[in-house]
Amino acid sequence: MTSCITVWMARLQKKIVRTAEKIIGISSPSIMDMYTTPPVLWRTRRTPHINYLPSCHLDKAAAPQFQVYAPQPEVRVHLHSEVVLPCAFTLSAPEQGLKYIIITWRRGEAELVQYKDRKAKITSKAKLFEHELQNGNASLLIPDVTIEDEGDYECEVYETPVLKKKDVQLKVTASPQVSLKSPLLVIGQINILECHAHDFYPNTISLEWIKDNKSLPHQETPLLSENSNGTFNAVSRYNYTPVTGDEGMSFCCLVNHEALDKSATEIHLQPCKPTLTVSPRVLQRGQKESVTCTLDSCLLSKATVSWKRKGETVERNDCEGVRECVCNLIVTLNYSEDFSCEGEAEDLEKPLVEPDVFTFKDQESYHLMEVITIVLSSFGLLLLLLFLIPLCHVSRH
Repeated sequence: MTSCITVWMARLQKKIVRTAEKIIGISSPSIMDMYTTPPVLWRTRRTPHINYLPSCHLDKAAAPQFQVYAPQPEVRVHLHSEVVLPCAFTLSAPEQGLKYIIITWRRGEAELVQYKDRKAKITSKAKLFEHELQNGNASLLIPDVTIEDEGDYECEVYETPVLKKKDVQLKVTASPQVSLKSPLLVIGQINILECHAHDFYPNTISLEWIKDNKSLPHQETPLLSENSNGTFNAVSRYNYTPVTGDEGMSFCCLVNHEALDKSATEIHLQPCKPTLTVSPRVLQRGQKESVTCTLDSCLLSKATVSWKRKGETVERNDCEGVRECVCNLIVTLNYSEDFSCEGEAEDLEKPLVEPDVFTFKDQESYHLMEVITIVLSSFGLLLLLLFLIPLCHVSRH
């Protein structure tokens, strides 16, 4: 009985093999292996045999694979702008959508945002583009970037049972705001040149004083200070005494910083010599006159021109950012008084002063008559002497 069953089973097996050969075109030894090999060994050998099937081979080549990409591993952004840290992925089973997908962004140990169970959990100001997730866009948006946002970020995408990560580094920059304490170089006096760079990041910066495209000697390293928001300030000071002839020279402060896109910023200085003038200086006695005192010849950051009588200010004008500062005065004078004009500027060591500014027209005539009288008197005395000398000589003889 047992032998009959064995023979029947063998015939049935051969029939199954022949049927399989007709349907899928696999040779008898391969099909026989599926029945004669122990289950564990068969599972390890099954894939190579299936690979020979043309239809299965094409399906495997076209099948999507789970991948995570960071197309830009380093991102630079200006302070207080918004930035997108790029991260993309492809799914091995796109037909399942995002049902079994977990997306997490981290910075260090801190979790910033996570997408799980078709919902986003946000723990910081950073955000995901949720409507783009189905397209494989897992990028992170950070609005209003601060210095504290700088650092290394990690994009992690988990598709059961595989987890992949990509790193993105965020670097923040802030361009320096450059200014001079004064754009003025006063000829003939010691000038303390000050070049300021404000609110820049990172803290590496160069400030250099240039005269006619050549660096001035013995410059010191700029002094750095940090602001509360993490940006920095720097100042460079230089003592310089311009001489006559420097008026046509080019002086500037040259600033180099990585946020300036590899180009330098130049702020130019103006060598000049301020002058103080009064007009008119000769008045008509007893008549109302308009007189003007002018400080000019330089671009003045802050200046003051004053009329003074016996040391007391009677008229004053304050100016800022001008090339000419003017102060007018209305006077009626019957006799000479102690009037003076003074010009002060933020960039001058000491005020410019024009003392005893007024004379009178009739006073000038009087002085002229005095001169004529003196000359005529001297000439008459000379004639008298010329007459007396011969007379004395005759009297002796």
